[in-house]
Amino acid sequence: MKISAEHIKLVSLHIPKTAGTSFRTILEERFGKPKVLHFDIYASGSIHAKRKPFDRNSFRKKTAVLHGHFSYTDLHNYVKLPQDVAMITWLRHPVDRVVSNYHFLNEIIAKRLKELPDENLMSRMGRSLLEFAEQTENQNVMSRFLKGSDLSRFKFIGIQDHFEEELVRLERIMNWPPIVNRIHNATERLKLEISTREYEQIALLNQGDMMLFEQACHLRNQTLSTDSTK
Repeated sequence: MKISAEHIKLVSLHIPKTAGTSFRTILEERFGKPKVLHFDIYASGSIHAKRKPFDRNSFRKKTAVLHGHFSYTDLHNYVKLPQDVAMITWLRHPVDRVVSNYHFLNEIIAKRLKELPDENLMSRMGRSLLEFAEQTENQNVMSRFLKGSDLSRFKFIGIQDHFEEELVRLERIMNWPPIVNRIHNATERLKLEISTREYEQIALLNQGDMMLFEQACHLRNQTLSTDSTK
């Protein structure tokens, strides 16, 4: 039986390393923290709310927004939502997303071992950036999260590469008042340098995401062109 969530007004689908932490802060500012539920559906099918196993009390009537890691397919398989619920997601250039994810995991390992991130522990443990990128589970992540969806049906698809500019577009589309907290998570803004060979190889391994990102950028440019003619 699906989880009934017919009172939800907005779903924010957070693909890893696409400004999710920053955007959750914005949602909490807009709706109020108690109305935004951190909601995750894992590959195993287990469901968590606020990082704890989900129970029926997790969906309270005051909850207006779901935000977290879940695929489009899993969301609709496990949760009964209003037909007109607004959906938002953010995308990022696929190469930057893979590189950021690699360094993010490297930092986690470093913290657990209490060593410095620049020790590049993943590389020392036998998994360089390219070895990480070659793992099937690390390829075309955005495409897998959005499999089965129609991008044109999303209320808003933000491009993280233009985060602050995109917030202006978001305000217009959602008819929101100006967002106060526009600061992007510092770790997400970090520009990570890689070689041309690494860039080309990662792009090749993520052709699905490259095409998805191009489609999303095209939709964004269409809305920007429409605005400029008004």
